[in-house]
Formats: sequence, C-alpha cells, structure tokens
Amino acid sequence: SLSHMPKPTPESVDAYLAGLDAPHRELMSAILDFALTEFPGTTTTIAWKKPHVKLGSEYVLGLEALTHHLFFHPFSEKIITDFASRLTEYKTGKRSIQIPLGWEFDSELMRDILSARIAQVG
Repeated sequence: SLSHMPKPTPESVDAYLAGLDAPHRELMSAILDFALTEFPGTTTTIAWKKPHVKLGSEYVLGLEALTHHLFFHPFSEKIITDFASRLTEYKTGKRSIQIPLGWEFDSELMRDILSARIAQVG
C-alpha cells in the first residue's frame, strides 16, 4: 500500500516546513531561526530526510516532526546528561529531547544547548 512507500527526501528545509501543519511548522521554524540568528556561521540543510543545523561540515542539531512533539537531536549523549537537571520536564532519549507542541520557547535553554554542541564541534 502507499503508506509503506518510503518518504521522498524533501528538496529543502522550506519544502519540509511547508508540508507540516501550523503548530509543528511554527515550532520548528522558531528553533531553526533562533539557531541561525544566535550562532552566525550556522546553516540549515536536509539530511536523513529531516532538517538539520550545521556548522561547517558538522551537525549541530537535527529536528523531526512527530505527532505530538518535535524530536530534537543535538548529536550528543553528553549534552543530554550535562543538561539533565534542566530537562526534567522533558522526555529524553540517549541523544534526543522531545519538545512538545505549544512549547513556550525557552531561549536560554535553547541557547545553552546549542552553545554546548557548537563548542563540541567548533
């Protein structure tokens, strides 16, 4: 059936965002825009069919829209453990954080996580 067909790779981050509903699109756009604005030199790209933030050739962050949240992937187990005390309200995986739809943007947390990841790759 069609549902088992592999998803095509989006042509661009904008194309990926255009395919989302408003709550997912607004949240993902806010995170991507924040990263690009706060960290000059970062770029966005599609990798593994999902939007990512890069610094040079290194991946800083990956995002994926899932049903009730965004999957936020800073490519680092150390970041998840280092920030554990600040992530108690979030579901976390080994290298990922679930950001719920309707999240009140926490720019301090976002800046600190991105800074920590950029320090790892910089």
